[in-house]
Amino acid sequence: MTLGVRSSVVLAVSCCVLARAASLGADLKGGPAAPRVPTSGAPRVVAPREPPAPGREATFGVAGIPEATFQGAPQTVPFVVYLPANYDQRRKWPVVMEWHGAGGQAGVPISRRVTGGKDFICVGLTYINGQAETEDKYVKRVYDTVIQRFDGDTKAVFPGGFSLGGLALERFVLRPETIGRYRAVWMFGAGLVGSHFRKPPEVTWLAKTPIFEAVGETDFNRKAVETALPHFKAVIQDITLHVMPGKGHEVDFEGFGPKLLAFWKRNLPAAATDGDGR
Repeated sequence: MTLGVRSSVVLAVSCCVLARAASLGADLKGGPAAPRVPTSGAPRVVAPREPPAPGREATFGVAGIPEATFQGAPQTVPFVVYLPANYDQRRKWPVVMEWHGAGGQAGVPISRRVTGGKDFICVGLTYINGQAETEDKYVKRVYDTVIQRFDGDTKAVFPGGFSLGGLALERFVLRPETIGRYRAVWMFGAGLVGSHFRKPPEVTWLAKTPIFEAVGETDFNRKAVETALPHFKAVIQDITLHVMPGKGHEVDFEGFGPKLLAFWKRNLPAAATDGDGR
């Protein structure tokens, strides 16, 4: 089975997401409608009426980001939290953060399937306006919520995404100010291309960050990723590009899902358990 989403521009994604966020109250699985938020103050989390439970996901929101607007009105930006089926609060849990492709919405279709729904907290995020400072307000609030409320392990956070969700990581994850939060990075249908780094992209701050890239044999992003790879290999100690035979712009769950899961597990802290809670 494959998952494919055609890449598009960030602006289109932002409009789509914020239009959805305008009715977030209905999306919060029965939760109260999100109020209009002021244009000042720290971002805050809007929780659903039914919180996530082991083996179940729930949609939250981040309110209070002035730049997050739709038709001039401040909006609440959604994110999804899935707790693994074997979740309990006796340990810290590794976290997979997932950004969707263009035209999508916050969800965890890749991370939940690759993990088999166990051993990892899965978090689905979305975009606001593509500006690093704005996105970081949202991402940091999501990050703090998962770490503090759901026992996420600060030493085992794996951000990544599909298509635009992978490419966009250059804007607001793979920056010297933010990379310290993350253990390793993954991308499907995308890879590092350097379009959002300084010119020339030195990226010395990524030297010790393991990176997993996977593109289809006929993926329209393949050429750009392959062209940039030698430069990044010269700087990053552990970066691997996988070409998925016979695939296009999609996720090969059967062939490369296990490779991604092995990548996450290989980069867990030495003290991490394998999910039995002991």
